Amino acid sequence: MHGPRVVAAVPVDRDAPPGALADVLRNALASPKGPPPQRLRVSDAAAAPAVVALVGPDIPVSVGPVPEALGALAEFAEVFAGVAAEQAVSPLEEIVDLADQDPALVGRFFTAGAALYKLGPWNLVPSDSDVLRVEAPTLGLHGACISVVGQIGQSYGVLCFDSAERFMAFRRRAEHVVVPGEAMDAIPPSIAVNFEEMSEFPPDFRKELRRRRWPLAGPSGVPWLMCSSPSGAPRSITRADVLTATVLMEVLTTFLAKHGESIFDMLAQCVERYEVAAAKGKVAVTVEHPHPAYEDDDFDDLDDDATEPEDRATAEEVSTARFLHPWKERYAEEHPDELDAALREVGFALLGRTFTRDDGPRLSMHLGTSLVPTWTALFRPRKNGQTGLDAAASDRSLADASSRSARLRLSQARVIFGDVLAVDLAAGTVLVEDAFDHTRYTVLGWGHSQLEQLTRWVRCFGLVLPREDGRWIFPSVFSVGDHFSKVDPGRFVAAVNAAVVALKKPGLAVDPAAPAAGLRRYWGVAYGVLVRMGEEVLAAQKPKRTFLSTTEGDCVEFHEVVVKMKATVATVASRMRAAGDMVEVGDRQWSWMAGAPDPIAPIGEALGSLEREASRWVVKVNSAARVTRMFDRIEAIVGERPKVVSRSMTAPWQEEEHVVRTKEEADETMVISNRPVAVGSPEEGLVMAADLTQRALRDALDRELPAVGGGPRQRVATEEGRAAVEAWLRGLELRGQAPEGPGGKMLDLDPIRRELGIPAVVGNPP
Repeated sequence: MHGPRVVAAVPVDRDAPPGALADVLRNALASPKGPPPQRLRVSDAAAAPAVVALVGPDIPVSVGPVPEALGALAEFAEVFAGVAAEQAVSPLEEIVDLADQDPALVGRFFTAGAALYKLGPWNLVPSDSDVLRVEAPTLGLHGACISVVGQIGQSYGVLCFDSAERFMAFRRRAEHVVVPGEAMDAIPPSIAVNFEEMSEFPPDFRKELRRRRWPLAGPSGVPWLMCSSPSGAPRSITRADVLTATVLMEVLTTFLAKHGESIFDMLAQCVERYEVAAAKGKVAVTVEHPHPAYEDDDFDDLDDDATEPEDRATAEEVSTARFLHPWKERYAEEHPDELDAALREVGFALLGRTFTRDDGPRLSMHLGTSLVPTWTALFRPRKNGQTGLDAAASDRSLADASSRSARLRLSQARVIFGDVLAVDLAAGTVLVEDAFDHTRYTVLGWGHSQLEQLTRWVRCFGLVLPREDGRWIFPSVFSVGDHFSKVDPGRFVAAVNAAVVALKKPGLAVDPAAPAAGLRRYWGVAYGVLVRMGEEVLAAQKPKRTFLSTTEGDCVEFHEVVVKMKATVATVASRMRAAGDMVEVGDRQWSWMAGAPDPIAPIGEALGSLEREASRWVVKVNSAARVTRMFDRIEAIVGERPKVVSRSMTAPWQEEEHVVRTKEEADETMVISNRPVAVGSPEEGLVMAADLTQRALRDALDRELPAVGGGPRQRVATEEGRAAVEAWLRGLELRGQAPEGPGGKMLDLDPIRRELGIPAVVGNPP
């Protein structure tokens, strides 16, 4: 070791002679990680002669304790313990070991996996939340909840949870939904069968696959098994686990081969019973879809108030939810053809062509939500012109006061296609302005993390219901995206009408002059059309390639150079403090200030820094050219030129896809100017960064800006200039701030608008 840095580390046998230390030292001396040693200390007196023989008499070698190494040794011990733990519970090794004990069972496991993979259950089950119940008491399965994954084409497999409640808790963890009193520890499935590419497995396991000739569906369908204890920790695989996983795959293959088509169309409600071979005799297995104990709240329904415990649903909202959910289920049972037709209409709108079952996996994230059944049961016109809400109004069994109130409230629902104007994190609300009639809605029901990601002018689309307090809440899918802001409202309405005509519906389904009623009636089709148009916007966008430049025009690269100087730390510090262009921004940390001053940085730009880190000096600059300039300046101040010990460089053009190395490759150039700021805390730094941003923006009001066609303060004198300035401000607000900035990403430039004398977006403050 050299100071805190490990220069070389080689494991040797515990019985190796003391002279083995000399071989490790030889590697360290040849490494560029540390400087040549001026003295050495070893803890083992027996090893000292071999070390002296290696380094010669010019380097003093002493014998004594080496407490500096204890921290590194502790870290090594942690790593080795982790590796040992992984090796001790390796599912691949365990399945091979079990194959030696019971080759027939393991062969049956791979046979069942191959059959299930060939069937492709993820092409039949619309989403991972369309779960099945499995009862097999002999195998210890009582109300087990089976989830099929792979619908989005990322990972494929079958997850088995002990109960529907455990799966719902698992989903809440995945969605970061907090339920009061519920622990946030991970909840893995009790058994998981995953399918992976052959190339993802270690060579030894691939060799075993070939040697044992286990059946496979193909090189991309190799099954492997993982098991967890009730506490969630991974555990060893037993023979009983392999049998349970095998039986699950066998009955799922049989069940889905028979019922998969109807499950995909979201119409299946079926139960099958099987007798499957076990180690001794047969076991009875029951499979049911859907799982009767699973409640699919979709995390966005009216009665799901777990994400915002401080904003409980009102009594009227609860009664509406109690009407809506049973009505959706009843409507689907009584009119399965309507639900099937609605599903295919939304699929057609998403694709712009006829929807087939093969398109299901790619569209499952849209078709597997609550949008389709909600639209079908409420607003979608049937052939006779009536809607589900009309049918509910004429149903005598729904004539009670609570149902009448719920129907009235649902009849007041509106579909918003509009822009986000403001976010109130404390109240959990978003102010949205409709793009057609400019009506403003205060919408709640968002999670805090969602609110923090919103920027002004991102566009949203969804159905909202009124609350008694004048605010609105969404009972189903509510989509938000900055790419939707590029979708012209007029083109959107025209595209919806074209889709409705192609689906052989009435000609002018959505009136361009008053689109609200038509968008509600054809909400599902409009959703699909908007998603498709948004994807077309994304496909047409070509990200600009940016050249990051210093103020001298050099490519930005972040260099960190460890140097040494003969001068003492105290000498360097006193001379740095005496230099007028060296600003002390931290403990033994100086920034070299040079360049022309500006209103934000009156003392100029920071061209580099010198810092004392532990027992070494470090120079940090953001270009190769500035390394030399920084060395020249240090030499002029201290009286000696730093000597390089080590040097590292990280470059944005190596790590970021749209950043290039030369100006010739770029579509635009961005100049990076460093201005160090000394702050007392991270919070103070965020506030100061926001203040600097505002000051920089105000400074820009009096400068020539190509995007505005001149100085913004002068341009607002004309109508054309005001439009250009407003477009510039909107572009800044749409991009927002960094997520860690104060108030999330929402950037509100209304103070700038008021200063320029143009209308504010949200209005004047009280």
